[in-house]
Amino acid sequence: MITSLIDFSFVRSLCASCYSIKSPPAYDPVSLFLLEMFRYIDRHQNMDKFLEVLRDHDRGRAYRTYAGIYGDIPTKGTFSNFKDRLGGGLYNQIFHV
Repeated sequence: MITSLIDFSFVRSLCASCYSIKSPPAYDPVSLFLLEMFRYIDRHQNMDKFLEVLRDHDRGRAYRTYAGIYGDIPTKGTFSNFKDRLGGGLYNQIFHV
C-alpha cells in the first residue's frame, strides 16, 4: 500500500550527489531505501534474518517486487555501504521525509 500511495523517486535526487558516473553499476537508491523501510515496518530487527526472507523465493517475492529487485539481491554489505555513502544526516533525512 505504501508504494502505491507515495512516489519515492525523490530519494534519487537527494542521493545524486553521493554517486559518481565513474563508479560501477549500483543498486537503485530507491530500491535500497524501500527494502530498509520494509524491514523497519515489518519489524525485522536483524538484517541477516531479513535478507534470509528476502532471498526466499516465496516469502521475499513481495519485498523484491515492490522494491524493484529482479536480479541480484543486495547483501548486508550493500546496505552498510549505502548508509556510509549517504552519511547519517542524509540517510535520516530521507527516512523522515
